[in-house]
Amino acid sequence: MACMRSTQVRVLAGLLSIPVSAPAAAYDWTVEAYVNVIEISYLPERVVFTVNADAGSCAAGGWLAWISKGVSDVEKSASSEAVLAGLMTARATNRPVRIYGTNANCTVQFIHLL
Repeated sequence: MACMRSTQVRVLAGLLSIPVSAPAAAYDWTVEAYVNVIEISYLPERVVFTVNADAGSCAAGGWLAWISKGVSDVEKSASSEAVLAGLMTARATNRPVRIYGTNANCTVQFIHLL
């Protein structure tokens, strides 16, 4: 029994010593802002919109783009529809959103309704 515990302790110590790194952030910036304009012409591939604040190197009033996410066309369409619904809700209720994005092409990675 003592030998088994000793082995378990060594295994646990070995696992704890494995270096673990945090994943790199998938975004360059985050901003809390109000939605100004929503462009729906590019659905379902993307939802393009503007906000009232600078977002990283993307100027206030400049276009931000949510690119549909998912494996299938159905998933990508559902992704864009959900984001569109959230942005429309934020705009209609004059509530802010928290957006996470990348400076490259002003692409949005995550959106939180506040």
